[in-house]
Amino acid sequence: MAPDQLYILDLGLSSFSFRNGRIMTRRADGSGLKELVSGLQTLPDGIAVDPVSESIYWTNMGEKHGARRVDPTL
Repeated sequence: MAPDQLYILDLGLSSFSFRNGRIMTRRADGSGLKELVSGLQTLPDGIAVDPVSESIYWTNMGEKHGARRVDPTL
């Protein structure tokens, strides 16, 4: 995880399906846009980046289970 990376949570509200949420990353200068996770369902509503473990966690609105993890090097 580079210190100049931004992480973006796109709720996917621009469509009629609630299966379009995604997590993306890009450099602070705006270059290097990359999709890390797609097809997030039930309105993803929170994101946390842990640079120590190089993990990204997110939550989905209304779901009873906790955060999920993705390896940002994928």
